[in-house]
Amino acid sequence: MEDAEKRRDYLATYDGTIYANGTHTVIGTVLVRTSNKLTATQQKELEQKVIDALTRLE
Repeated sequence: MEDAEKRRDYLATYDGTIYANGTHTVIGTVLVRTSNKLTATQQKELEQKVIDALTRLE
């Protein structure tokens, strides 16, 4: 988990710059990223779908 959080923090240093890379959220030990080529709404929707798939219990 620590590695994923470090990566998220590193990516956050680019937020608001020309190197911005979309959303980035840590779920457990996984870093979920989306592309900045998507709209903000699309980024959040895709991020939520990935999180839901990763955390779904069957």
